[in-house]
Amino acid sequence: MELLSAYLIADADAPALPDDICEWVGEAVRGKTSPKDAEALFDEIKPILAKHSCDEAFVLNLALLIEKQRKTSGMIEFWQDVQRRYPDNPIAVRMVMRWYRRARQIDEGLQRLYQMFPDHRTCAKQASVTLLGLSELKAFHDMDELMSVLEVDEEDSRSLKMRYIKSLSEQSRFAKAKEVAETVKGQDKMGASSRVLLETVTRAAETADRRMVNDQGDVIKELVRLAGHDPRPLGETGELGPVVFFTGQLGTGGAERQLTRIVSEFAKRERSGTVINGTKMTGPFKVCVKHANPTTNSDFFLPVLRRGNVDTTILVDLPDLSVDDIEDIDPAVRDLLKLLPEDILNNTLKLIPYFRETNCEIANLWQDGGVLAAAIAALIAKVPRIVTSFRGMPPNLRKELFRPQLAPLYKSLAGLDHVSFSSNSRAAGALYEEWLELENGAVKTIRNASHMPDPKGSSDDEAWWADVEERSAGTDRTVLGVFRFDPNKRPLYWVDVAHEVIKQRPDTRFVIVGSGIQFVETQEKIVELGLQDRVFLAGVRENVGFFYHKADLVMHLAKMEGLPNVLIEAQLAGLPVLATPAGGTDEVVMNGQTGKILSRADAPRWMRSPIL
Repeated sequence: MELLSAYLIADADAPALPDDICEWVGEAVRGKTSPKDAEALFDEIKPILAKHSCDEAFVLNLALLIEKQRKTSGMIEFWQDVQRRYPDNPIAVRMVMRWYRRARQIDEGLQRLYQMFPDHRTCAKQASVTLLGLSELKAFHDMDELMSVLEVDEEDSRSLKMRYIKSLSEQSRFAKAKEVAETVKGQDKMGASSRVLLETVTRAAETADRRMVNDQGDVIKELVRLAGHDPRPLGETGELGPVVFFTGQLGTGGAERQLTRIVSEFAKRERSGTVINGTKMTGPFKVCVKHANPTTNSDFFLPVLRRGNVDTTILVDLPDLSVDDIEDIDPAVRDLLKLLPEDILNNTLKLIPYFRETNCEIANLWQDGGVLAAAIAALIAKVPRIVTSFRGMPPNLRKELFRPQLAPLYKSLAGLDHVSFSSNSRAAGALYEEWLELENGAVKTIRNASHMPDPKGSSDDEAWWADVEERSAGTDRTVLGVFRFDPNKRPLYWVDVAHEVIKQRPDTRFVIVGSGIQFVETQEKIVELGLQDRVFLAGVRENVGFFYHKADLVMHLAKMEGLPNVLIEAQLAGLPVLATPAGGTDEVVMNGQTGKILSRADAPRWMRSPIL
């Protein structure tokens, strides 16, 4: 992603941008510009930017227009560039922090936020922007602490309290929000939107008090208690279906690969009338996902489902509903639903009628986000069987993915006979059991399924590989990485390892297949180290088997894992692997026989491994 400053001129004497251009872009940003339209509009504006100066409001609108292009690589750096230009701009600060959260770099985001605003405890302006940043990072404890020690005058205190009340409301902490609201002075002089917020939190607090719930955890537990009994009976004995698989998106990750493989195979067996262990696969087998956007590659595996004739529903495409639109639910459940955070509520309200209309008998909910979005809906719809599929380490070990509703939800679900927990590795399952204080074996292990990797590549794959061979002349060994470019997979560290190995073994080239939030940063590091003819980034590729069959070794240096698909696939392709002992790695790699497992995941000592 190119920085916005590259398009903006620094000449103070340049003519100002015409008003009609400013209005045009402003309307586009406020409207529902699609990623394709946003990109086309920006291309149209670029030549104009080279001749005119731009004010702060327009530059922020322009940045938001680029945000609407739904790109992922380099966006932290993009927004940091905007924020350096306008250090106190709340939109710029909020977006920088949002991308830190998306990159799963919460601690780094907090450190940068406090460095930018060192006087946030005594300066109202700094406190206001800091609260915005903390909200984006979902650093709610830090927000509470800041509000408890703030030293600002009464007028500034009022606006800060309103921002805090809004955040408390979004967390479903209505009692606390009401408590703070009662200390806000001058309410009669406030605008309409502020008064509506105060009235809303007051009503919600009264509802929470009537239903005897104090926070999101209580709301979740009470919803499970009320909705989790008397599920519909399963269909005929000896038949399986209808089954709905639900997850967040269909991007390039291992969980998405597994889900699409499994559902496609089930659908195939349904059509052939297959019977497994006395159970006939009657189906239908359906998939529902929250979103699948081509611009962000979150639809990567959608073609697999379409080729398998699997009915797939995209939740964001369904019409929005209100709680009052849902029929046949208990009044107490209706009250409690209104206390859920907006994102959970919106998904729940769409999924209740979906589960009912599909007559779903088994809801297979994938990953923590999928369970959080769908479990309450499945209970209210009286789905006979609910199965979770955990795909990695529990969220208490992943700060960037942790949500406070998860523990009370899982602990409540664990008490229901028609709900089962599963994980793709015994290591991850044991950690979930420890976190949730469940009995040993409460989380069943269902390991990943993999096909034999197909060595055939596309013509583009062949051409790309020919170019790599030409640029890396003199090498005869290839080390391959297949992973998402994020801090957990450590692409930057992977390149560091490659750099050190190349010093000792200049006959080795390194190739990574994948993309993600740190793709641009990794590209820049390769250039910085002068490795452009030894380390190559293939980007997202559909024919990963082609690359396995070109490599001599797969190197996987993740911090945390569930059960890495790449290690299973590499060994099926006949490749040795070098991997950190993350998650269930030792459940699929025979250390010293099919590969080498390093001694530590947090600081692996790769140089001691003879496999390199």
